[in-house]
Amino acid sequence: MLLIAGAGYRYLGPSSLPARPDIRTTELQALVDGSAQTILPTIVLHPAETRLESYWTAALTAAMHGRQEVKINHGRIDVLSATYAIEVDWLDKWHEGLGQALHYAIATGKAPAVALIVKPSEWPLSAKDVSKLIEIRMVAEKLGVEVILLKAEGTQ
Repeated sequence: MLLIAGAGYRYLGPSSLPARPDIRTTELQALVDGSAQTILPTIVLHPAETRLESYWTAALTAAMHGRQEVKINHGRIDVLSATYAIEVDWLDKWHEGLGQALHYAIATGKAPAVALIVKPSEWPLSAKDVSKLIEIRMVAEKLGVEVILLKAEGTQ
């Protein structure tokens, strides 16, 4: 995160963010699909429709017993749970998702998380997607952002 002050700026880093809970002991753990063979934890959802992000957001909100589309200063959190401020986005938009999750965490004091939608047609994951997930995990860990994948029920 950059803090702009006058003519200069400084990097505040992840230490300025709320403490990141351990996923093994949080509300996300109960939703993670243990059979998924991926680099990141995966949650299997039942969206009413898989082509629109809003259906994925609604399904994740219901699964987490959270609140959807929570307004904050200069933004709107996709899913706000007891522990996390979550941005839901498509896998290819992971860069934007990480930034939004950090904004939401700062605004709420919750842990930042991004839930990346993997389209049913993209399962099983290609070698290129696995490589991308490794990169995403590395960047997210440095930023202190939890990353989960979203998968539709019945997807290979």
